[in-house]
Parts: sequence; C-alpha cells; structure tokens
Amino acid sequence: MTSTNRVARNGTAAVVALCFVFSSASHAQSTDKLQRARDHFDRGTAFFKQGKYEKALEELMQAYVLDPNPALVYNIARVHEEASDLDNALRFFSNYLTMAPRAKNRRQVRKRIKRLKKAIRRRPKRGFLNVSTDPPGAAVRVNGIMVGTTPVSNAPVKTGRASVTIELQGFQKYQTTVRVHGGVNSTVRAVLKDLPSAVLVYTQPAGAEVTLLTEPPLSLGPSPCLTELPSGIHKLRVEHLGYESKLITFQKKAAETLKVNVRLNALNTRATLMIESNVAGANILVDGIVVGKTPLMVPIEVAAGTVDVEVQAPGYIAWISRVETIAGQPARVSAFLQPGLSPLPATPPLQTNMAVNQGSSSGRKAGWGMLSVGLIGLAAGGTLTLLAHLDAQTADPNNGTFFEVGASTGNPYLVRQDVSRQQVLELKERAEMLELGSIISYSVGGASLLTGIILLAVHPDTSSSDTAMPNVGFSPLNGGGFVRVSVPWQ
Repeated sequence: MTSTNRVARNGTAAVVALCFVFSSASHAQSTDKLQRARDHFDRGTAFFKQGKYEKALEELMQAYVLDPNPALVYNIARVHEEASDLDNALRFFSNYLTMAPRAKNRRQVRKRIKRLKKAIRRRPKRGFLNVSTDPPGAAVRVNGIMVGTTPVSNAPVKTGRASVTIELQGFQKYQTTVRVHGGVNSTVRAVLKDLPSAVLVYTQPAGAEVTLLTEPPLSLGPSPCLTELPSGIHKLRVEHLGYESKLITFQKKAAETLKVNVRLNALNTRATLMIESNVAGANILVDGIVVGKTPLMVPIEVAAGTVDVEVQAPGYIAWISRVETIAGQPARVSAFLQPGLSPLPATPPLQTNMAVNQGSSSGRKAGWGMLSVGLIGLAAGGTLTLLAHLDAQTADPNNGTFFEVGASTGNPYLVRQDVSRQQVLELKERAEMLELGSIISYSVGGASLLTGIILLAVHPDTSSSDTAMPNVGFSPLNGGGFVRVSVPWQ
C-alpha cells in the first residue's frame, strides 16, 4: 500500500466525520441562511458518498460562503484528501488549524498534515491522463503537445494543472483544464459539438419561399436556397402561391452536406385570364372556342398551362397569342387590333346578262361602310405622312446649326448643336415607322374606298318606283367589254 493510499481513508469514515463536525456547529444557529448552508452540506455529503468529489466540493464551498466556520474548512480538506488532491488537502487542513487552533481534533489534524507532507515528498512526479470523446478520433494536445487521438489511455503527464485541447475536423474545439496527481489516472470525457455545414433546399416548382422554423423563424428566401445548420432535427416551412404549404422535418448528421427536396401540390388546376382590347365588341376565342366579347367584366377561367387566345373584329386584323397560365394565379393580356380588310361575302358566279339586284339595301350599307373606312384610312395615311415628314425634317442635318470639331486630329466632322446624335437616330427611326404606317393606311384606305364605290355601283338605290334606274350587269360585249349599263326609256 502506497503512502498516498494510506493517507486517503475509506469514504464511509469520512462521511461520519463530516456529519459529526457539521452537526455540532449547526445547532448554534437557526436562521434561514444557515438552513440553506445545511442544504448545500447535505447535497455535498450525497455526492461524496457517490464518489463525485468535484460536485461535493462545489456544494461545500457554497455552504462555506453562507456559513464561513472552521468545520466546513475541515470537511473541504477531507474531500480533497479522499480525491487524492494532496496539495489542497494539506492547504485546507492547515487553514482549519489556523481558524480553530483549540479544536478538539487538532492532534488528529496535525498527524494528517504530517502524513500528507510525507506523501507529497514521496509521490511520483508524473500522473496519467485518459481522454475519450464522442465521436472518437479527435486529436488530443496536453499543454500544446500532441499525445494521440481519442480514445487516449494512460498518457503520462507532469503533475499539476494541465491544459487539454481536443480537435476534430467539422467539430468545435474543446478545451479544459485538468489537475494531474502523481501516480494517479485523471479522466477527461468530452461530447464534441459539430460545426454547421451546408443544407441545400430544392422545391418543385422552384421559387417557393422557405422558412427555417427556429425561434424566431428565419427566412431562407426563394428556392433553391442554401444555409448552414448543425447536426440534429430541423423543421422547414415551404410556401408557394397556388400550392399547398408544407412543413418538412429532417435530421442532419454531423459534418454532413444535406440536400432536401420538396414537391408541392397545386391547390387546383384552374387559372383566371383577363383580356383587354382597343376595340370594343371584339370576339374572344380561347383554344378556338368563343368565350366572350370585349370589354370583359370578369376574368375568364381557363385550364392552367398554355392556352391560345384570339381576338377578332370586323375590319381589323385578328390578334393571336399563346399565353402561359399558372394554377391559382391571375393572368392578364392586352390585344391591340390593327385596321385591315375583312373577308368579303362570296360573289355569285358571273353569268351572261347577270343583273344586279337593284333593291338590295344591305349591299348599299356595305358600300357606304367601306367608303367610310376608305376615307378614314386615307386621312390616317395623310396624318402619318405629315408626322413622318416633320420627324425627318428635324433629323435633317441641313436644318440645324453645326460646328466643326476634331480638326486637330485630321479627321473633322460635323456635329449638331441643337439636338443630340441619339435623338437624331431616334427621329429617323420613328420617321421610317410612320412612313410604313402611312403606306399601310393608304393601301387599306384605297382598297376600302374602291370596294365601296363598286358596291354602290352594283347596288343602286331603287327606293323610288317612279324613277327609272339604269340596269347594271356583267356580260360580254362586243369588243371585249364586261360591264353593261342599260337605261330603260319611259
């Protein structure tokens, strides 16, 4: 049996001594402060019985703060003695005799002090260190010197305080201080906390809002998105307009790069479509089916996805477009119809001596309508021509004030002073567009005007039966003519 073991008595005897000394001191006081000190003492005694010396010392030190009497100093010294901390045991036994020089057990304490000093002189200069970690495989350094990777067993360490550092890639560094006693094994157990690592969140469809349900909740933005999380169980809330929201719970392992895929379910398969047009009364067709006329008072419900939209009006070129719709979301399109020739009613086959129905009022209405469209087209063409002429004149370099620059470089050129070069280019481009519009307007107007004249010619007014009207028809004539006009005589 070593001198150290001879100094450290069995735990049962130490507990009896603790209870005896404290009980003789506690009966002299009855205050609440002393009661709390007694509670700390009782917990310290329980830890001492379990061999948990560090926790026993914590409780006894708190009791000493509340009731600084020599009895507690003696108890603290005994705990150090049982824990094989000979230096602290010697220090506290010496303090006890200083505080209570006439204590009844002073002779026993002096004998303990002698044995402790003798044991300290004879004890080994090194102790041993055992280190274990969760997870294992961490590098262990003692006082800056590498001693191995966990688990580490019986690593020789110089007595006294030792600084222990534990490192593992992907985990936070762990540091602690251990008191190493000569010839005694000291143990360090560490649960390593992992560092946050990447978590990638993908959703179908993309663009969903992802929120990490922490306290408070943390928005990760629209998917796909990236964040960094430690190991453990985490929760996400995924939201997208037109789709059911989802709560996702997932577990992440330490130092793991994790991908989270979320598929959202559409709330419905229908979408709404609002169609606007510059022409009132135009027919609206969706996928070839007439669904209403402009202007629409309420949106049209359509199947989500791709739909073909067509807007038609007499005297205008049909507007056609393909529109993408999303379930549960409104879509809006604007149809701009341009004037153009509408298909004319089919003309009966030409027959020799074919006579035109002189009493057709519908033909004359159509003729007057085409005359009106023709006159409007010609007027529009004239307006566009005038605007194009004005823009072209403004952009003409001969109509502005110029000055010459760049002569020193040998490459002089003229620059407009009253208008920028960009404005000149824009004016020229707009003049060209206006000229093209005027040509289209002239073409449409002229064709409509000619059509109206022909319709009025083949459908004369026969409302007055007393007046003899000429008979107009299409038939071959001598010499190759095709139009025949005959006037009956009264």
